[in-house]
Amino acid sequence: MKKHLLLSGILLLLLSCGKKEISSGDEKLQNDTLVAQIQSENNGLENAIGGVLFTNTDSIDDSKELDLNLLAKVISQTNIKYADIKRDKTSSVKFNDQITFFVIAYAVENVNKEVGISIERKYVFARTINGKIIAQEDDGNLTYFEDEVVQISKSHIFKKLIRLNETTAGIAFYTRFNAGGGQVQFLKEKLTIVTLDDTKIKKVLYNYTIGRANTSTIDGTTDQTETLVSGLRVSDAQTNGFYDLIISKNFSCEESNMSDDIDVKANAKTKKETEVLKYNGKNYTFDATDKMRFI
Repeated sequence: MKKHLLLSGILLLLLSCGKKEISSGDEKLQNDTLVAQIQSENNGLENAIGGVLFTNTDSIDDSKELDLNLLAKVISQTNIKYADIKRDKTSSVKFNDQITFFVIAYAVENVNKEVGISIERKYVFARTINGKIIAQEDDGNLTYFEDEVVQISKSHIFKKLIRLNETTAGIAFYTRFNAGGGQVQFLKEKLTIVTLDDTKIKKVLYNYTIGRANTSTIDGTTDQTETLVSGLRVSDAQTNGFYDLIISKNFSCEESNMSDDIDVKANAKTKKETEVLKYNGKNYTFDATDKMRFI
């Protein structure tokens, strides 16, 4: 009888261990499936395009969507007050059916009252269904003060994503820096491309100048203005796993002589260039000196 009970106990123990092993195996399979599903969701290729993306910033079709309910859920997980959000300078786009990307602009009142209120910028990838933040990052280079000479626009997010390779899509947006008044006026348009790398924001292209205008007064009567207008095309060629980006650049320079309130334009100059941006395994590299060609 004792032997029978002992054998029964051993049998039950073995069965129990077997169930645990099966359960652990099922759990690992579920986790692997979930990870694969998330990675599949993250590529965003269903809304990605290649070829010619734009010929100038006026030709860019930017995203008009902004889900305020989803934005409120995202903000509740940060230290930002919803009342401080600058909705006219906040933008978003769907990365895919499951994930939404935001560029959030918000006001910060500085301890030093003389400095004034600054406008900060934050990038966020979040779950569309509940607003749960997947990745976030601040960008101090887009910070400015409300009373500052240089003003920064909202970040205009492209409606369509960019196909970076066969499995990866990127979100592109450009931001305008504008200053006017006095003898020197200027405008810059900077392009950034980001993607979601697991749970991190990856800036594959950052602050690349695609538009520019500089005006300076030479002798009090003559204005000299140089402009840059750029276009972007995704190449079929790849470097280190990402498609090359082909930039067409059109420089022009004009002089305007104000005489008797009549604007006389003369000495127009033009120059065309092409630059190929290649991926170095981390990001697209380019010459950051950002020089104009005539002025």
